[in-house]
Amino acid sequence: MASTTWLTGPCLAALRTPVLAAVIAYSLALTGSRVARRMGRWFPADADPLERTLLELALGIGSAVVLLFAGGALHLYSAPFAWGLLAVSWIAPHRRFLADLRARAGLLIRGGSSSFPILLLAMTGAITLIESLAPVVAQDALVYHLAVPARWIEAGGFVPIEGNFFSSFPQNVELLFAWGLLLDGDSLAQWFHWLLGAASAASCASLARALPGRASGVTAAAIFATVPTVTLIAGWAYVDLGVVFFATASLLAFVRWMERDAAPWLLASALLAGLAAGCKYTGGLQGLLVAGGVLAAGAFRGRPTGPACLRAAWAAAIIGLAASPWWIRNIVFTGNPLHPFAHGLFGGAGWDAERAEVLSRMLGEWGRTGGILDTLLLPWTLTMSGRFFSEEHFDGVIGPVFLAGAPLVALAVRKSPAHAIVLAFAAAHAGFWLMTTHQVRFLLPCLAALSAVLGSVLPEIVARAAPGRLEALRSAAWKAVLGSALAVNVFFAVIHFADHAPLPVVLGLETRSAYMARELPCGDHAVFEHIERELPARSRILMGSLGNPGFLVKRPYHSDALFENRTLAAILASSRSPDDAYRELATRGFTHLLFRMESVFDPTGKKSEIPFEDQTKLMELLNRHARLAFQASGTYLYELGWGTGPESRP
Repeated sequence: MASTTWLTGPCLAALRTPVLAAVIAYSLALTGSRVARRMGRWFPADADPLERTLLELALGIGSAVVLLFAGGALHLYSAPFAWGLLAVSWIAPHRRFLADLRARAGLLIRGGSSSFPILLLAMTGAITLIESLAPVVAQDALVYHLAVPARWIEAGGFVPIEGNFFSSFPQNVELLFAWGLLLDGDSLAQWFHWLLGAASAASCASLARALPGRASGVTAAAIFATVPTVTLIAGWAYVDLGVVFFATASLLAFVRWMERDAAPWLLASALLAGLAAGCKYTGGLQGLLVAGGVLAAGAFRGRPTGPACLRAAWAAAIIGLAASPWWIRNIVFTGNPLHPFAHGLFGGAGWDAERAEVLSRMLGEWGRTGGILDTLLLPWTLTMSGRFFSEEHFDGVIGPVFLAGAPLVALAVRKSPAHAIVLAFAAAHAGFWLMTTHQVRFLLPCLAALSAVLGSVLPEIVARAAPGRLEALRSAAWKAVLGSALAVNVFFAVIHFADHAPLPVVLGLETRSAYMARELPCGDHAVFEHIERELPARSRILMGSLGNPGFLVKRPYHSDALFENRTLAAILASSRSPDDAYRELATRGFTHLLFRMESVFDPTGKKSEIPFEDQTKLMELLNRHARLAFQASGTYLYELGWGTGPESRP
């Protein structure tokens, strides 16, 4: 090793992030086990080992979220706070915890699973783990999933972020990202989403094993983990798999409560649903389903209406308590608990009815369907026409497994009451998806439930001991069809991995700069490097339209999410001359303008919402009062204050 440090040195240095990630995963599980022991009779004592492990992990993540939220509210964000939080989580009886882990060995491999789904899980897990440890390049991560936590860290805690309405979304997962940024940087922050993805697959396995029959948890986990959209976003700093984990675990606890009518299971289901609502607004649906399911269960069992309503209200209170910190934060910052939504009902600072209408219309454009026939054909269309990064084609791919397994899902409807409950929840999530934005990411809670159903039914169909030649042929056919469908899914993941080639940068054999330069979609990483390297700390940048990758702008900046030219357009529209516009920019403290040329200067008006006369005004302003500081791939950075008049001298 000593004689080959020229090659192994970068690789050894690259071990820091994965080792730290393993330490954090251990600390979260350890914290969850401590909380579970303290909960005593309120923790489900009759959980099987995998269920118990998942519940403990959820408790550990939830505890970290609570402490991180408190740190943000009290403006404690700093490196000592982050490391102190990690150190405190290690104060526990490790010997007992490790003994429990050894006793739970082989949790996932139960139920007669073959080696094929295990191999697929290992492949997708390794591929997505490597991708998660690479530098961040995903669009939404740069715009707000990491940009917002970076602003928190800069300010020491929660602050209103003008222009970025995404900062008002529920942000349980972003709290974990903030922790990762404080400890080690963006790669560790991104890894948290991979951890939630692994937990989501394990939740599918556990839910499948909770259903009656010869369930295979490994098969259920493989079906969900290999969904192409899942493998795509598992390595990104997104939040969708956090919603899936908490919603699926909540559904598992609800199924157990229906079986055993034990209060701890209902408490777990409500608490997990609240955590899902704290990850994303759409995650709140799980809470509504749990509370509504309690009422429906009371009616189904012939219970008196009063006690059923009281129990549902108790569950709703737990859900609301878990999700309410973000609503309270929004009330303090904007006056609207659901900002930027429900603007017509609550109003909200920094927002208006026009933008609310545009946002609602834009969300409805994703994967728009036509009439009843199009809706009925949606499973086929979604399977065959899904495309990544396509507004018309659902912005994602689900793969062929669910279409191929549709007959098995239909057979499961009458298999058991537990199957009916899971399918009812899946149908509710699908119906909600139909009424909102048709992006595949928003459908993942439904696909997780369907993965569990398929994992519970498939082993009986492909059982080796099927009697008769016809049954044997049928079982072999199902095995071949669904096995091929899973292989197609993994093929997507392998192709994406090969195309983006993150392994060299993860191992330290490729520089971060080179990776970012080739992976950022517009090839303008050199501009952001220049900003970080050359601009003084007192700089303040106004961002026009360029995709809003605020996380890459390592200086104070203002950007308008989605409505990217809004502030610039408003300044130009309210100014009578280029000189007036310059004075307004200087009054607001802006020292630089950053934008993509084609998205600001466009006489046709297709790419720029700035009127042509104001585009002319801006060009005059740049000629009189600014100089081109840097340019790369159509992205321009202008420094203000370099004109010939006295008011423009630097």
